[in-house]
Amino acid sequence: MDTPGRWTRLASRILVDRWWMTLREDRVRLPNGEVLDEYHVAEYPDWACVLALTVDGQVVLVEQYRYGIDRVTLELPAGAIDPGETPEAAARRELREETGYEADAWVRLGALAVEPGRHTNSGHLYVAHGCRVVGAPTLDATEDLRVRLVPVEHLARLVEDERIVHGIHAAAIFWAQARGLLVEPGGPSRVEGVLSSSPIPPSMQKEQQTLLVSVNVEENDGVDAHMNQIGQKVGQGWTVIQAIPLSGEEAGPGGASEDFMRYQVTVEREIDSDNVIVDADRGGAADLKDVGQVSGAFDDGLPEADEEE
Repeated sequence: MDTPGRWTRLASRILVDRWWMTLREDRVRLPNGEVLDEYHVAEYPDWACVLALTVDGQVVLVEQYRYGIDRVTLELPAGAIDPGETPEAAARRELREETGYEADAWVRLGALAVEPGRHTNSGHLYVAHGCRVVGAPTLDATEDLRVRLVPVEHLARLVEDERIVHGIHAAAIFWAQARGLLVEPGGPSRVEGVLSSSPIPPSMQKEQQTLLVSVNVEENDGVDAHMNQIGQKVGQGWTVIQAIPLSGEEAGPGGASEDFMRYQVTVEREIDSDNVIVDADRGGAADLKDVGQVSGAFDDGLPEADEEE
């Protein structure tokens, strides 16, 4: 069988050399003998991404601004693979760092070339089942992300509406659908719904936030009393799905004391909108602050739910 021939590199020089990217300018000869004096190749590290599913059929996405296309998009949690790190370890780390979620059941889809004509790297794709919140996101100083939950059966709608525009991430969604992985193992099939672009019921749309809440400590107080205070502070419409007591350095400036203690709280609410994902106006939770929007240590000033006077 006749196959296309390989190109021959005649010369090469480095134009940009950074830890995260090397830009190369090559002089190449094509199989027909024609020579291209300037052909640019970008060398990037491989990266990993994860299509993360919760037990109740939600997909954990991140919303962020992308400078290259100058718009805010929805994406799967993803990031570069560190030297010496396996692709799956990178996918697990990125899920935890960007969203605060972890999962025990992981399936590898495979790897795809990002842009094979000019980029050297690949994206390694995974599906994670049984995702659960274990803490707040831990973001880098350059990251400004929001965690969004979307019903799995409406992922295709997000692609069709160009809310998910990353080509590799869209490929991961439909690859997982083709393999029957968009469902919890042993659960009812939801694959047909994934291909539907019907309007999304408002009751199925959810937003999740993580925040830092201080509660007053009274003698003989129990967990129930603290949870009542937390519920009052986060505001109407939000459901507390996890509250982790903090101590020592974790509790931030001043730490815990005999009079108060701090909790890392994850809350969730349904979004009443005709859209798949909307920017939350916080409604009755005007005092709600998002830990996931802030990177750095607690002593840099994490946002906190307002104190009651």
